[in-house]
Amino acid sequence: EVQDLLRVMESGRRVPLRQRLRMDELLNEERVRLEQKDDDCGLTGAEWKILRQIQEGQDKRKKEEMTRREALEQRKKALQQRGLAE
Repeated sequence: EVQDLLRVMESGRRVPLRQRLRMDELLNEERVRLEQKDDDCGLTGAEWKILRQIQEGQDKRKKEEMTRREALEQRKKALQQRGLAE
């Protein structure tokens, strides 16, 4: 199931909000599980690959979200300076 979710993320296809939220929840759970297993007894090569893919995907989404928020904040400030926004 996790591999399927990773493929959907990598495809770049648009995913409905509810499905994205569920995907994020499942991937977070898997990330925590794998990190705990790594602390306890280590991971196999396949598990390392999955963990790395999850981490990279989550990091990428965080960066994209930060970029969107910064752009929105800059637009808001520009409009406020012009007296067009409240």
